[in-house]
Amino acid sequence: MKKPAKSGTGKAPPTLCAIEKSLEIPALHESWQPRWDESQAAYPGRRMVLFDDAFIREANDVMQLPGEVLAQFQEALALVRSREDLCRLLWHGYYLLFVAPTPKETSEIIIANWPLLPRAMGKRTGMSGLIALLLALPRTRAFYRERGIPEQVLRETFTDILVWMQHYYRKHGVWGLGETCWLVHHFNCNVFSVGRLQYTIAPLPNHIRVYRSRKTGKVVALSGGGDTYRSDGQVNGTNGVHDPLGVWVSTFAAEGQRVTGNPILPSGKAVNRAVTLSLQEWALQLQGGDTIFEVHVPEGSKLLHEECIRSYHDALAFFARHFPERPARGFATHTWLFDPQLHNLLSIEKSNILKFQLGYYLVPILAEDAQAVERVYGFGLTTVDVPVARRDTTLRRTMAEYIMAGNRMRSVAGFMLLDDVDKTYGYYCDNFAGSL
Repeated sequence: MKKPAKSGTGKAPPTLCAIEKSLEIPALHESWQPRWDESQAAYPGRRMVLFDDAFIREANDVMQLPGEVLAQFQEALALVRSREDLCRLLWHGYYLLFVAPTPKETSEIIIANWPLLPRAMGKRTGMSGLIALLLALPRTRAFYRERGIPEQVLRETFTDILVWMQHYYRKHGVWGLGETCWLVHHFNCNVFSVGRLQYTIAPLPNHIRVYRSRKTGKVVALSGGGDTYRSDGQVNGTNGVHDPLGVWVSTFAAEGQRVTGNPILPSGKAVNRAVTLSLQEWALQLQGGDTIFEVHVPEGSKLLHEECIRSYHDALAFFARHFPERPARGFATHTWLFDPQLHNLLSIEKSNILKFQLGYYLVPILAEDAQAVERVYGFGLTTVDVPVARRDTTLRRTMAEYIMAGNRMRSVAGFMLLDDVDKTYGYYCDNFAGSL
């Protein structure tokens, strides 16, 4: 059995082709080919943190893996430690994702083509991604220390590891990690848990302009112009549905102290009628490209309205303290939780989902139903699986009936201005400038 070579032996590192042959795996995807010599020149051998038992204990203080999961992880780690070819390959994956200047899109391709290692790791192959990610943990902890971010935030943020390992277990019957792409953001210090919700700092991707009336405080969003909508006010092509007869294109124009464009209703529907706003009354609050706090809803406890409000306030304090150079102009996200059709399935009096949704001004985007089906019925399932999917909750039962009647769910975007955090849910809909 091969042992990792000590650093500084002077031996030329093996080629990637030699590693593939040694591990008995097919040729790696082209996204894995670059920077092999570069990564191997930096390969630390047995000085790699994976060989440090104290580091592994500290890592599990962060991951908080329970007994059975930790035992299977340690089995996988022992396999990696025993083979230099495995060590070198996983180091290369780490290097591409965290050290080399790899674009996000390329990183996603690398992860999508993560090698299966049945000969080298057997049924523990699903742990290889997690082991590679852990190589980045020292960099992550250093960033937290530099920014003065509390250890508790790190622990709460990294509870996602076990969440996604549980998804892997339900699918494969053994412990592993499949959702590596999302967790790269955690190790890159782009995602932080603050109370019930998670946040990233990002530019607003939606092509919109948001105005608030200086007189009434009402808010209206205008399409940025050039967006193609169907007659139902949704982006043309949503769920693969096109509207050749009713399709229309939004316009936007700024002239002096006036702007003219197509409004978007807070319920997430674009209107095929242009309106004109006087900038003497309407002040621009938010537009595409502005920095926002992107909101993510992790699995866990109930999505209670008061806990979300508390999280928004705590997040504002958190980012002001630790990232003062990156002020944001609002909260925003896109999610299946914002699908307005959920009002046909749930009761506002009883549904935490609807209360969460109604805190935001909704914006239609080009989307499909994949996220809704997966999050409600299970990962890997699609619309065609819904008729035979489990129906052990009110949402699963009502959504199944709705979909089987010929309807399609969708993801929708939404934003909340910072001044509106404490507003009663439904504020944007109830106070929309409908007289425009």
